[in-house]
Amino acid sequence: MNPIKDQKRPVKTVEITFEILEAIRNTGGATLQSLSEDLNLAKSTIHRHLGTLERNGFVMRQGDEYTTGMQFLDYGIEVRNSHPGFDLAREKTGQLAERTGELCVFLIEQHGQGYILCREEGPNAVRTGTRVGKPVYVHATAGGKAVLSQYSDEEVESIIDRWGLPPHTENTITERQVLFEELERVRDQKFALNREEHIMGLQTVAAPICNGGRTIGALCISGPANRMTGAYLKEENADLLLSAVNELELNLEYS
Repeated sequence: MNPIKDQKRPVKTVEITFEILEAIRNTGGATLQSLSEDLNLAKSTIHRHLGTLERNGFVMRQGDEYTTGMQFLDYGIEVRNSHPGFDLAREKTGQLAERTGELCVFLIEQHGQGYILCREEGPNAVRTGTRVGKPVYVHATAGGKAVLSQYSDEEVESIIDRWGLPPHTENTITERQVLFEELERVRDQKFALNREEHIMGLQTVAAPICNGGRTIGALCISGPANRMTGAYLKEENADLLLSAVNELELNLEYS
C-alpha cells in the first residue's frame, strides 16, 4: 500500500527519495548496487539521495549496506503521541486487556488506512502479525469498520476508490454494497465485528470513539475464533467494550 503512487503530479526528486526508503525498508537493508538494480536508477542519483538521508539521520550506513535510521522513531513517536486522546486511549486499552485477558488495540484512520497506535496483551492474548504503526485496510478490520460507520457514504466511497476492497481471507468483504450494509449494522448495534476477515482464526469486536463531533479512532478486542464466538463475542466482550468507550469519551470531553 503506497499512497505516493496516487499523486497525480508527484515531485520527482521526492518520489525517488521515498522509493529508496521503501526499498531499504522492504529488504531490511540494501547496498547502492542493489538499489540501482531494483529501482533502475543511476548509482550517482541514488548516492546523492542516500547522502542527504544519512546526514539527516533517516538512513544509517554500515559498510556497504544502508538501513533505515532512528530519526524515523523520533518522528513516529511524536506523531503517535500528538494524536487527540492518545494518552487516555492507551490507558483504557491497557485496562481492557487486563480485564478481558485478550489482545486489545487502539486503531485510527488516516488517509483511508487504519493504523494501530497502541496494542496491549492480556494473559490469554494470541500473537498476530499486527504491530504498532503498520497500515491495514479498514474494510477488513473491525476497528476500521467501526470508524467507517461514523463517516458519510461519500467519505467511505472516496476511501474505496483509492484503496479498493482487496481480499485478505475468504471472509473479507469485497463488494461495496455488502460493506455499506455491514456499516449500517454497525451503526445499529454500536459495535463492529471481524469474523476472520483479516486473519484466519482471529475474531474481533470494535467500537468507535467520538469526541467533539469527530471520530478519533476505535477500541478493539481480539481473540481466537474458537473462543471469541457467540455470547462471549457479541455480548460479554461487546458490553465491556462499549462501557470502556463510554468512559473514554466522557474523560475526553472533560479532560
